[in-house]
Amino acid sequence: MSLAQYSKTDLKEMSMIEIAYALLEEKTDRQAMSFQEIIAEIKAAAEMSDQELKTRLAQFYTDINIDGRFLTVGDNHWGLRGWYPFDQAEEEVIPVAKPKKKKATHFSSI
Repeated sequence: MSLAQYSKTDLKEMSMIEIAYALLEEKTDRQAMSFQEIIAEIKAAAEMSDQELKTRLAQFYTDINIDGRFLTVGDNHWGLRGWYPFDQAEEEVIPVAKPKKKKATHFSSI
């Protein structure tokens, strides 16, 4: 659904993550946006004050990182996961575990 289809009241009541999803979803060029551009668009759409934005910014950053619909494409630019083929995703889902070295045990003679 396009942001233009929501009323101002609806936009003020929506979570920042939902506004961000609608914002990116309506982009026809499927170009990732910087985090700052996303914040500026959300602030304008929801008519947020600077103070309100400050209080909600940390939660939004957490939300965008854990929400599976979004994907960071480097340099703090964000797009929708559906825009990119599965094998093109840059993030590593399962970290590779490094084998631990065993410490040599030394016994002193008594």
